[in-house]
Amino acid sequence: MGKIKGAGSWLRGRLRPLTPTAVIQRFGRLEAKQWDPESLIMLLFNLLVAFAVVGLVAYAADRYWRELPPPTRRVFVSMLGTFGFQAIALLLVRWFLRDHKLGWSAAFGWSAPGRGRALLAAGLVAVLVFPASLGLASASRWLMEWRSVQPVAQPAVEMLRATALPQERFLLGLMAMVTAPVVEEVLYRGVFYTALKSAGFPRLALWGTAVVFALTHFNLMTFVPLVFFAVVLTVLYELTGNLLAPILSHSLFNAANFFSILWGVGQT
Repeated sequence: MGKIKGAGSWLRGRLRPLTPTAVIQRFGRLEAKQWDPESLIMLLFNLLVAFAVVGLVAYAADRYWRELPPPTRRVFVSMLGTFGFQAIALLLVRWFLRDHKLGWSAAFGWSAPGRGRALLAAGLVAVLVFPASLGLASASRWLMEWRSVQPVAQPAVEMLRATALPQERFLLGLMAMVTAPVVEEVLYRGVFYTALKSAGFPRLALWGTAVVFALTHFNLMTFVPLVFFAVVLTVLYELTGNLLAPILSHSLFNAANFFSILWGVGQT
């Protein structure tokens, strides 16, 4: 009996380093960020205000452009709201960094040593995570159907499937592969994760930002895959100390999804 307990303790000890939190604690290279609480609160408040204002502008544009075909109107209204919010978000982050007397590179490690290895790791992560996320999405879909819940694709996926115009596909691709990865990684990993971690809540920082990241995509079927993906991106940021790594990995992941949907071979 004692040998069995001893073997169990040994096994738990060997498996513990496999958890994301343990990997970060053991191998993380990310320096602590001492963000000013008042500036952080103002950033969050201004982001919420910007989201509301841009939403109202997009709604007004949707009412104004009634003469456009519904698929085209939906794409352009969505792009107006998305690009508008993303531009404002980056401007707000710039002001936030200026309050801390930091530039983008210093704040997010863009010129940190080992940038080549970080970008190589980003590509490898994207290659490995993409099929894993497909499996999780398929499992979520099966579970939803088993519970008699109808799976629904993300709005961006529906727009991509509905449009055939090159300029609309270009805008959707630009959003998926360029602007969304930059803005989302700067906010979720670059600012909010580091803020919560530096405040003394490393687990809340890891899992809380991952859950919020998934929730803001407003899709039940992709919730679990996106939580998984967000955790992987956070670990990647910790191991490289360079936000360019999760940005590139995020971009490649979205590119794989974009073209698989465009070519009719993917459902995520």
